[in-house]
Amino acid sequence: MTVVSVFEDGTVTVVNEAPDVSIANGEVTIQSSDVLDGQLPGQLDIRCIQGATFELIHNWVDDDLAANNLTGYTSRLQVRDKKTGAILLEDAAASGILTISLGGAAGTITYAITAANTAALHESTDCLKYEYDVELIDGSSNVLRLLEGDWIVAGKEITR
Repeated sequence: MTVVSVFEDGTVTVVNEAPDVSIANGEVTIQSSDVLDGQLPGQLDIRCIQGATFELIHNWVDDDLAANNLTGYTSRLQVRDKKTGAILLEDAAASGILTISLGGAAGTITYAITAANTAALHESTDCLKYEYDVELIDGSSNVLRLLEGDWIVAGKEITR
């Protein structure tokens, strides 16, 4: 399985590169065959900089690299403390801090957090490394765990 770390400055680290996750033009592409065949979700470690605007775009494609149509899907994401299980972030429907936008026929998934909301991340906890997963729910309420990994809050903000 591929492990990808995406940093706020646009740099990316890929370990054990495989065809299921790739990077191009600052966007992460996830091929669906492994996920849809009942295997584990793709592994993606994300680093979020405290006090900076955060945005990450995923492209969900099939084996032929054609976009998977996300029309009719909903999504959910939670970021939790590894030790206590306490929720740090949830999608906008639950907390209003993290927004997830599905791109319909384009197959894109965009995650965004405002600078004001990333600034508050360290105030509530001492933990810097969390865990998360992303789930997609189709119109028949079938749940697909698309991604999971570490969510790292980095760079304690000095200028406020």
